[in-house]
Amino acid sequence: MKKLLILWMVLVAFASCTDRKDLFDSGRVKEEAKENFPIKDIDPDQDWNMMAVRTLDITINAGTGAVYTVKVLTDNPFKVENDAHVLAVADVKDGTTATLKFDAPSAMEYAYVMRQVGTKDCEVTVAALKDDKFVAAFGRSATQRAVSERAANITIDNLPAPGFTCPNDAEELAEKDITGNVRNGAYYISKNLKADKINFSEDTKLYIKSGITLTLNVDKIDKGTIVVCKGGTLRINGTGKDDKDFTLKGSIYNEGTVTINGDDFYMQNKEAELVNYGIIYIEADFELSAGEFYNGESGQCVSYETSIDSNSTDGANENKSSATWVNDGYYACDGFKVSSGYRLQNNCNLHLGEDFKLDGSDGKDVIFNNSGFIHCGGKAELENAILNMAGKSIFKTQSLEFEKSVRLNSDAGVQDKG
Repeated sequence: MKKLLILWMVLVAFASCTDRKDLFDSGRVKEEAKENFPIKDIDPDQDWNMMAVRTLDITINAGTGAVYTVKVLTDNPFKVENDAHVLAVADVKDGTTATLKFDAPSAMEYAYVMRQVGTKDCEVTVAALKDDKFVAAFGRSATQRAVSERAANITIDNLPAPGFTCPNDAEELAEKDITGNVRNGAYYISKNLKADKINFSEDTKLYIKSGITLTLNVDKIDKGTIVVCKGGTLRINGTGKDDKDFTLKGSIYNEGTVTINGDDFYMQNKEAELVNYGIIYIEADFELSAGEFYNGESGQCVSYETSIDSNSTDGANENKSSATWVNDGYYACDGFKVSSGYRLQNNCNLHLGEDFKLDGSDGKDVIFNNSGFIHCGGKAELENAILNMAGKSIFKTQSLEFEKSVRLNSDAGVQDKG
């Protein structure tokens, strides 16, 4: 709870993304780019008595037949603060292996090898020292890599617009009826209610009007839609069998206040929807593997840990992802981890108290689009990941680590929202 409250204080301190002139000043972005990617020339003050001659075998097998410029660096160029110096530069043709010899600090156990893909895009891998030699390779599926070039703003079909109002022909749902089988139709409650179970039909819509609170002590919502109007309140207390869990298989549309309390909050069904234009407190770990999460421009959402594993059936096609996560407002959590996902996009403010981790599997990259502001208060870790950064986006972290295949696109594919 303490972490959640601290994150909430940070979250509300930022200005709205509907007025981003100060936050996304182009001149400031250019200065930040210079600061955050300070690759230097060979250090003129290097003590050459501490140097050794090293060899790097670099193989490129991208299937393009192109010639790529490769640079060998002393440090991770993606870190906010680094002291990266160029040790060697060479042009390497795709489909070949080249051997580079260069002087390097004798104590250096890892070399960072950068392949320039385009004028603004690059790919970096880490080569470990073994028997006085570094070995590095670039060679992912051409189809998979093409995904990053096609990435665009993610839209959600049939997204409900804000301004939820209860229809005039809606029926009042009495306290004794809310736990029974509620047939299809529109309903509302006229006073504060508590229920230990609900059983909605597929096309049931229950409206919570301004000044009304519905408290549910349940382990799941299987079907139907709960619509929280402005000024309304929905409180959910998870009651899972083993832990205090809650699973959403139906839909929640919120313009008021929603609190989900428990150990874990799951979205595991492709029909599940959580659409927010108000305030959501997820006082649990949020695990998204299927369904659609959308946080609108006026939406404010806070959770403990957020984990996304979309169980995609096709690693080369982001449209096959079973889960969608799109943030147009404020989203804050302690940690944000994605192990599989392609329909993921931050257009406004994503604030992380601790960790940001994109951790795909070999041959199936995590793809994350960012046209907004990501602030990680701890460590960012990227592995088998593509981070598409729009022209005015910002990514700030205390430290950044990456392994295997990582690609940072500075402006390709994804466009600034609006």
